[in-house]
Amino acid sequence: MLNQYGASREEMMGYSLQDFFKHDINKGYEVVMDLLDNGKQQKIIKEQKLDGTTFWIEGDYVCLYNNDGDIRGLFGFQKDISDRIETEEDLRKITEDLIGSNNELQQFAYLTSHDLRAPVVNLNSLLNFYNKDNPQDKDNPIIIKKIEESVLRLQNTLNDLVNIVALKKQETESEKSVYFSKVTNDVKTSIQTLLSQVEHTVSVEFNVKTIKYPKTHLHSIVQNLLTNAIKYRSTKRALEIGIKTYNHDDYVCLEIRDNGLGIDMNKYGDKLFGIYQRFHNVANSKGLGLYIVKTQVEMMGGYIDVKSKVNQGTTFKIYLLKK
Repeated sequence: MLNQYGASREEMMGYSLQDFFKHDINKGYEVVMDLLDNGKQQKIIKEQKLDGTTFWIEGDYVCLYNNDGDIRGLFGFQKDISDRIETEEDLRKITEDLIGSNNELQQFAYLTSHDLRAPVVNLNSLLNFYNKDNPQDKDNPIIIKKIEESVLRLQNTLNDLVNIVALKKQETESEKSVYFSKVTNDVKTSIQTLLSQVEHTVSVEFNVKTIKYPKTHLHSIVQNLLTNAIKYRSTKRALEIGIKTYNHDDYVCLEIRDNGLGIDMNKYGDKLFGIYQRFHNVANSKGLGLYIVKTQVEMMGGYIDVKSKVNQGTTFKIYLLKK
């Protein structure tokens, strides 16, 4: 017991149950009352050493009674199972990763069977219509044009798949302190042509100025979300984009909101970050931006929260893990 709690005999003598459970007194009272009410108990709980570090124990406890049936003491046996819990947690994470990889494989299977198969079928059909015996046939130029369109579509799909695979294999870029204001200004400069075509305002509030993060990742995240805000803006009002940062536990939250078309989360929430998912009929929309954002954020240990209402706008909260 002294070894488990990292204490000497002198330090431990005189400890009450309240001293043991001072890190979570309510849980402590619950455990003790359950033991006293039932006379015995088996528990797996997280404990705290005297230096504040935590560990997991598996305990078996019983009450000791006198001849009158009154409790005269307690007896317990407990062992440190932190290694086992850690192994189980590792297995859980591995299982989640495997499930995620399997879902992505299914998406890739769909892409190869649908998005790649369709232009190939078109090419075969068009080649059958092409008059090889008479190259001067008046319909041949039309067919050639259609063949070129199918080849371009096939090429674009293949390029998208190559970029996705490259993103998954991408080595972690060196992490340096980057300014949110600098990244935002760089992105606005790079998409200035798009911004100049719409009436808009961009407001910023950087409560956290910098973060240690791969600059290209952060640039890509901001750019994808800003271009999405432009692409899916409402035609009934001027575009308003708000960008701010603030601390949230072990993360810096990068919040980007807009007043655009919004997304029906009840209908599309579980598909939001999928490959080639489109929720509005907008020209030049591939449905890859949010997938790339999610991949880049999770690669660095972060996560994303989204709130959206149709015809009101969308708010993305990107939680970037502090280093």
